[in-house]
Amino acid sequence: MSKIEDTVNRAKKSKSMLKKQRIAIIILVCAVLLLSAVLITVNKIVKDLPIEFTDPNDGTVYHIKKISGNYALCPKDSETPLSKTEDGYYITDSGALVYVDPSTGEYYLDSGRELIYPQLSYNVYSASGTSSLPKDQIIDRLDVTNEFGSYSFLRKKLNTFELVGHETVTYSQEAFAYLMSACGYTLSTIKLENPKTLPDGSIDWAEYGLAAEQRVKTETDEDGNITETTYDYTPATATITTASGKTYTLYIGDPTVTGNSYYARYAPKNSVFVLAASGIGDYLLQPIESVISPAIVYQMGSTDYVCVEDFKLYNKIDYAAIEQALKDKFGDTQNGIMTGTQEEYDAYYSEMFELYSEKICHFSFQDMDARTNSIYANLPYISHLGYSDGYYINGTNISFMLQDLYQTDFVKTEKLGPTDGELEKFGLLQPKYVLSYYYPTVNEEGKEIKVFNKVYISEQNKDGTYYAYSDTYDMVVCVSESSFEFLAWNEFDWYDPAYMQHSIGHVTDIIIEAPDTNIHFSTDDSQTLDGNFFPITKTEFEGLDGKKFNISEIDGKYVLVQDKTTLTPVGNRDFLVTGLPYQEGTAQGDGFLLAESEGLDSNNDGNNDGYVYYYYNISPDGLLYATMVITDTNGNQVVQPENIPGTVAYSTDYFITDGVGKYVFLLPKDSTAGAELSQTYEKYGKGTWYKGNVFITAKGSYVLVNADYKAGDESRWAVVSSASNNVYVADKTSSKLFANSIEITAFGVRERIYSLSSGFISFDSSANKISLYDKEKGTTTTATKTDCAPGIWFTADFYTTPDGTTLVIDPNTGDAGTIQMTDNSPYVGYIYANGKELNYTFNSTDIIGNAQQKLAIYNFQQFYMGLVYGSMEGVCELSEEEMAALRELDNFSDTSEGNPCMLKMTVFIEDIKGNTRYLVYRVYRFSERRAYLTIESLDSPDAESSSQNAYGKFYILSSFAQKLISDANKVVNGEEVIPTSKY
Repeated sequence: MSKIEDTVNRAKKSKSMLKKQRIAIIILVCAVLLLSAVLITVNKIVKDLPIEFTDPNDGTVYHIKKISGNYALCPKDSETPLSKTEDGYYITDSGALVYVDPSTGEYYLDSGRELIYPQLSYNVYSASGTSSLPKDQIIDRLDVTNEFGSYSFLRKKLNTFELVGHETVTYSQEAFAYLMSACGYTLSTIKLENPKTLPDGSIDWAEYGLAAEQRVKTETDEDGNITETTYDYTPATATITTASGKTYTLYIGDPTVTGNSYYARYAPKNSVFVLAASGIGDYLLQPIESVISPAIVYQMGSTDYVCVEDFKLYNKIDYAAIEQALKDKFGDTQNGIMTGTQEEYDAYYSEMFELYSEKICHFSFQDMDARTNSIYANLPYISHLGYSDGYYINGTNISFMLQDLYQTDFVKTEKLGPTDGELEKFGLLQPKYVLSYYYPTVNEEGKEIKVFNKVYISEQNKDGTYYAYSDTYDMVVCVSESSFEFLAWNEFDWYDPAYMQHSIGHVTDIIIEAPDTNIHFSTDDSQTLDGNFFPITKTEFEGLDGKKFNISEIDGKYVLVQDKTTLTPVGNRDFLVTGLPYQEGTAQGDGFLLAESEGLDSNNDGNNDGYVYYYYNISPDGLLYATMVITDTNGNQVVQPENIPGTVAYSTDYFITDGVGKYVFLLPKDSTAGAELSQTYEKYGKGTWYKGNVFITAKGSYVLVNADYKAGDESRWAVVSSASNNVYVADKTSSKLFANSIEITAFGVRERIYSLSSGFISFDSSANKISLYDKEKGTTTTATKTDCAPGIWFTADFYTTPDGTTLVIDPNTGDAGTIQMTDNSPYVGYIYANGKELNYTFNSTDIIGNAQQKLAIYNFQQFYMGLVYGSMEGVCELSEEEMAALRELDNFSDTSEGNPCMLKMTVFIEDIKGNTRYLVYRVYRFSERRAYLTIESLDSPDAESSSQNAYGKFYILSSFAQKLISDANKVVNGEEVIPTSKY
């Protein structure tokens, strides 16, 4: 068993994986023929038919006959013409070339050229899988033997050939075409008239390199010493098997004196032929590697090459330690005796490989759907290296690295099917680097699969190139330095210099500790989210990725189930659904409810040459439709009007509040939220339930239509602002939202009112006045009821499906809905410092000199903005021992300037999907300008922190750490924070 076999579990070779269409055959020989002198002999002008033609090579008699008005050369007893060359010459069985003028019957024998055997072709099938060629002329297999070894190509389907024993490799279409042309179109321009013979009168084949013999090779070294070596010589052969099973074996001997041709032999013919070198010298007599296209990884797509999973790169592999560990456990396997199974051996090898090597990187790509509305929203790659948890993968560098793999710059294919000795020669029996990953794709049957790639890479060669080997393709290739630049990266290149990349909306706590400073910032509503709520009116449904789910009652509780597996909810939260502003529909014209229009530019010249009008009405069965009218710029109708049905967003119960301001809730009446609506409004006669449909018009407007609509009943339809209600996720008890709530008496009912803007809202009960503060503009205005909306609370479990959908399910009733969340808010609602709410205001001046009054929350946001500006500068110059000594320090009782531990910052980060990060940053000054940075990842906010568990090899500017401390104190003391300032 080889060492490679000992150390890896070879990837299964997927024969269907790498099939490509083959290019049309290239017959370069034809160009040579057009330039060569040809002896043409005029034999006879046909007068009487049929006329006999006797082949001078073998004496076979043929007839020239008139068939369908044209003269043709046929076998004596047949009406079927012989096959032709591409330049129109008939080919006899012996290979003689005869031209017959189709109009006169005049014929010519080309005595200067001869096909050694009939013309054969590999590129014969059309897309429909049919061929006009007889099976005798179709190449099904090619077997080649030369001084470098043997190989075979076998037809699989249509024009697809596979290399026998290496079915997953691809080959150069151009090289393959030349090779097949050289073997299938053996057109000789010279046949030796008097070849050298032996005493018995037979041809001396060895004289032309066409027989096996012993030869002597002479070599001269650098010092001029001459050595002679005897070796066994065998002529190269190419054997073709046709679709009918007939075989032709061509022998290729020595080159001619001129070097542009080779001597050749076809056993049934007792002649020495001369063949042009095209295709023979460059391919037939070369190793198979001259034809093979180099490959080390499965070919990735131009848009999805980044979608890798479980990407690993190893270096500093201690093979001696691995081998000894395997020997200790399984015995010396070189003698073929093993104490355990192969599976146990492979598993233990993987374990020892991890133990005795350095994993440079380990990451996976995150699909956008999976990371939307999570703390990883801006992080396309997630690191799996536990020791470096807390740092962020450098997405830009990783993408460039994967692009280099996707478009690898190969120098050449070095060796196909290498032996252990050849692997050792290329430095790949114990490679310096090992790279592996999974690539998700779709196979020929349309099934999703994950292709495993594993690549072994040598040390860098003197010329900058690398050798690489992949078990899947079983070949050694030479790769240019440009494609493997990442092998020379230091650790800093793998990580993003920005060490804080999360939205402020996900941060719950920031603790700043330094000599003379201990501040604990906390945000009251950092988990407040907003989005849209779509009720689910059926218990079985399909996710965005096509996977089916259902809501089932199990043990008295409603849960989400997929494939009979009960999914675990991410959490249980309070949800607030707010109403949509509602305005009853008013007819805009005779016979229609509302109208939309848009300009029409039919010739794309940038100018309107007409208009499209949509006149909406409601059918008797309560469905929206539009009459589409197209006019020219003068208002003249240009085509017959057409009725266009509206698109149904969904059907649902809906509730309309009564009063000065009207709001509509798109909810099932019997849901928990619906019951609360009824309890709050209906019992006071302040609202009504209906059944209806939400439609989307041609221009994207939303129209709500009562399902019981009657013609002329205009009060039963409306244009609403959305196809769904706004939804907020927050704490029902405190009701402190990003846009916080107030409680007022409206319509005779106590209501919680929520701002629809991004501002803060307050209520003066004595003046019955609502004030709205706009964060962005820094202004306060009196809000009206149209700025706000009533809301209904309900409590539910929430789930996130693999396709990124968030679902809420009431465990007591089974009421459910999907929520499209927006979870990257750049704001927080309330900020506390050491338990005290910061609610001060301060005066500021904008960039053009205008005075503004701003809130404490704005000051905290500026502090956080400065924090995310933080950047690692590079790899720390300290030794491992010096960094370890600094990591032992975590004490701020020493307030002297010489204390190297200048900052400890703890950050808690959470999102609605249950993702959390609890990180501790420590900063140690080691020079006037530079400070050593470490990051520790905690399992929970209550976990004990220890500087011994931190990791880091990078430095930041010490002045930046000092600014963070200074800015944190400014937030507490009410002084303005300017993120871009030096202090």
